[in-house]
Amino acid sequence: MDKIFTGVVQGTALILKIEENNDHLIHIVQFPEELLTGLAIGDSVSYNGCCLTVAAIDNSHVGFYLFTDTLLKTALGRLAAGDKVNIERVAA
Repeated sequence: MDKIFTGVVQGTALILKIEENNDHLIHIVQFPEELLTGLAIGDSVSYNGCCLTVAAIDNSHVGFYLFTDTLLKTALGRLAAGDKVNIERVAA
């Protein structure tokens, strides 16, 4: 069965840090405690309406890679540390 998003924002995550790499950015966010249960690397998360893959988890800090295509086609590249993003986990 495919997992889907409902379109209902479940919470917000604070962008703690943005790291620049050769071909992508890495957003490190403070994930809400109530949405961490069962979260795993490789999971899909709606991140300000864009589907991103969880790349790293360190306690409540969750990392996402944003590659050039995503940055060119969304407004995610204009975000900065200190901004909040809307998040939603996939429906079970």
